Amino acid sequence: MKQSNRKIENVLSEVMKYIPEEETVLLRELNMFKEDLCFKAPELKNSDVCWLPFQNILNIHITSFEEDWKIKIKKIFNNE
Repeated sequence: MKQSNRKIENVLSEVMKYIPEEETVLLRELNMFKEDLCFKAPELKNSDVCWLPFQNILNIHITSFEEDWKIKIKKIFNNE
């Protein structure tokens, strides 16, 4: 699931802008993921090694798309 030349750090930052602050568990998990990215080799950041865990976090916490912020995050992640 290579995400073309998109930088995962940029996508993650953009996604996090739209998550409401009351979604504390999701934000905490994404912040932990963001911290872990610092220790990944640059060539791994554009591979499944990083993108799949990011996708899994979102899938666990966003199971339906009835709210605007969730729709926006889906579009950002899917590069729409």
